[in-house]
Amino acid sequence: MSDVSRMSERSKLVTLLLAIFGGLFGFHRLFTGHRSSGMLQLITTLSAIVGIFTVFMLNYSLFDKQSTQLVSVEYFLTVLGIMVAGAIPIALILGWLILDLFRIMFNRFDDVDGHRVGRWFVRTGF
Repeated sequence: MSDVSRMSERSKLVTLLLAIFGGLFGFHRLFTGHRSSGMLQLITTLSAIVGIFTVFMLNYSLFDKQSTQLVSVEYFLTVLGIMVAGAIPIALILGWLILDLFRIMFNRFDDVDGHRVGRWFVRTGF
């Protein structure tokens, strides 16, 4: 375990909860001060969600309602491209999140100042 003087003022419990419920959006990284990587996760996830939403919207307009025939191959390739553009970033961010979750749980996650996020509860003075 780390030296107590090198422990972060940020709570491990809050960091873990943010990683579980908002980890794909990088909330746990933003909380611990890692602004650039947190923003990268946030922007990547939001753009992937927009890409996946676009896939479903194009897929809906891709088929003729009466005959369920494909309109054209170009639309199919567009849908396939957007699906790849949406699925690959989500998979990468999910892998990054899983690593962060293990690092938080096993006291290997540091804040932006290099202090270990290891205390479950942090006392705050009023």
